[in-house]
Amino acid sequence: MESVPLSTIPEILANPSSHHQQMVRIRGAAVVRFEAHFICPSPGTFDQGKSQKGCLTLYGNHNGVPYDLTPLDGKLVEIFGQFDAESFGHMGLYGGAISVAWSDIHGDHNMPDAPIPPANPGPSAN
Repeated sequence: MESVPLSTIPEILANPSSHHQQMVRIRGAAVVRFEAHFICPSPGTFDQGKSQKGCLTLYGNHNGVPYDLTPLDGKLVEIFGQFDAESFGHMGLYGGAISVAWSDIHGDHNMPDAPIPPANPGPSAN
């Protein structure tokens, strides 16, 4: 992991195609809740309604074992995983996705609940 340089989320999302399917290492504020698991540059990012400035976090694997994201909820973290520039989460909510294979917790944050996805403009199921 040390061989992969530490990047920022804005650096990766500024040129996502150059990082597609590449291993990345970033720091940010993580949330892991029902139907919402993501990392953003700082706890205030989503308070401003800018969810596409963060990345969906996916359950990757470490040495063939699924990686548990649950302990990352409410934490300031460094994560390592494979970036997917073509995966944006529910309703295109995020700027990309990272399949997490490793993490290191650096502290806590007090970010509120996850942002609500935009309304579906399609026809009603009723």
